[in-house]
Amino acid sequence: MINFRICGLSMLIVLCYTLRYFHSTCNYDISVKNASNNYIDTNKIMDSIVLVNETKKEIHFFYYDKFDERSLIFLKPLSTIKIYTDYPIFLIQTNQYQNFYILYSNERIYVSINDIGNAILKTKKYGLRDNELGFSRSMNESVELTFLKIAKYAVKYSKKNYLKLDSIFQKEYNDDLFFLAKYKQKKPVSGEYENLIRAYLISHLYGEKIYFIGMQNKGSISSAYRKYLLSLEDKIIINPLYGDDIWFNKLQYTFLKYKYQDFGANSLDSIYASVKKYLVGKARDRLLFG
Repeated sequence: MINFRICGLSMLIVLCYTLRYFHSTCNYDISVKNASNNYIDTNKIMDSIVLVNETKKEIHFFYYDKFDERSLIFLKPLSTIKIYTDYPIFLIQTNQYQNFYILYSNERIYVSINDIGNAILKTKKYGLRDNELGFSRSMNESVELTFLKIAKYAVKYSKKNYLKLDSIFQKEYNDDLFFLAKYKQKKPVSGEYENLIRAYLISHLYGEKIYFIGMQNKGSISSAYRKYLLSLEDKIIINPLYGDDIWFNKLQYTFLKYKYQDFGANSLDSIYASVKKYLVGKARDRLLFG
């Protein structure tokens, strides 16, 4: 079970089985100057996350707010901005690696970039938090199956050879999990952060298979593979691995949508009935009323 801090963070996580496709930029600024665009009342005292760009280059990020709306950040050279929030956010860099960073309210984060354009985020307190902030970037720079490679494989094999695509997704998961084990030995992270990453990795794996193979190949996959996907119901719905995590809740909704579309049933009614039958607490509330 992920504790309250992680559940709060999960309010902002976007399920990454959609491969976090590049988002187009727009004139959206969440700095204090244009705070009204982010529903900010500057007369109120609010928690915030401060980002300090120590470079002479503009760096782009995005995250999803608690209303599931995408917010883009253009961090200007040598500038400082505030993200007004009372909950953690899951920040993603909009480059070819799509590095992610977990940020908490009332943190001051210093941003630099390395020679391949990846953002380096630090609190400069040189403890667990800096290790956590460096995890995704380090992983993406080390593993074979990067964001762009997975995206290309999904396009190439989704309909032509879905079993090969399944093996690629499985290798991605195994490699990332192995990297996590090695990383925390050299650079320790908190237990709650590790739990969150594990929730991310398994949600990512199952979601990729359900979306890119099950939902994109409707009617063309074998009955055996379809049976395998449907067997995931036990881990995702009946005995969920991370029942209170909204990241996993998004996976639950996607699974139910796949299951009932697959059988040609009335999708919404069937999803509603399954949620009421199997899910409890926050997971049930999010899927019924979110």
